[in-house]
Amino acid sequence: MSHLNRKDIARYDKGGAVFNVGAYGAKPDMVTATCTVTSTTTVTATTSVFKPSDVGKVIYISSAGTSGAMYKSTITGYTSATVVSVGGATNVSSVTFYFGTDNTTAFQTAIDTAYALGGGKVTGAPGSYIVTSILMKRAVSLDGGSMEGFKLCSAIGTGEVIQSFFPINGSNASYVTVERLWIHCLDYYNLTTCIADVCGTYTRFKQLKVTGGIFGIVL
Repeated sequence: MSHLNRKDIARYDKGGAVFNVGAYGAKPDMVTATCTVTSTTTVTATTSVFKPSDVGKVIYISSAGTSGAMYKSTITGYTSATVVSVGGATNVSSVTFYFGTDNTTAFQTAIDTAYALGGGKVTGAPGSYIVTSILMKRAVSLDGGSMEGFKLCSAIGTGEVIQSFFPINGSNASYVTVERLWIHCLDYYNLTTCIADVCGTYTRFKQLKVTGGIFGIVL
């Protein structure tokens, strides 16, 4: 089995550089509400939650996809604080929906930057961040600062919200930490894993909350 890189341990334990996902465009702006879909394109919320700037953000609507699956798309038009447009959803009534900024690229860029510079801590402001799937890398820590206050929300469906994959017995064994955050899977219809850590990785998990997925942590 690959030996743990002692420089990676020292680099993490010394704290390393800190990379705030907000500097890469991440916004903890996920909104959860109840809506009705009519004419397959009109989403009417029961409360005033929309703004003109929400056009282009991702939107997930429970049971409004094919055969009752979750509908996953973007907001294409703004009508009022309670009405926006989407494309091709199934008409449904009084279902839960979610919308906000897709922060996947921002998180991955922060992680990649930390890795390229030798490691460090990736963190951000409290709140609920929409992501799809994030790949952890050597000597990088993802630290939300609060198990209740920093929430990663994913509707990836089949797959992993946080991944840490490296070759078995390879020379690229990883040393990463995921701590003080909440991982929540929005899509109950599909098979979802909150964290997958396999194949020659050394990962520390501390103060994690995982909800909504079929699997929590797969090692």
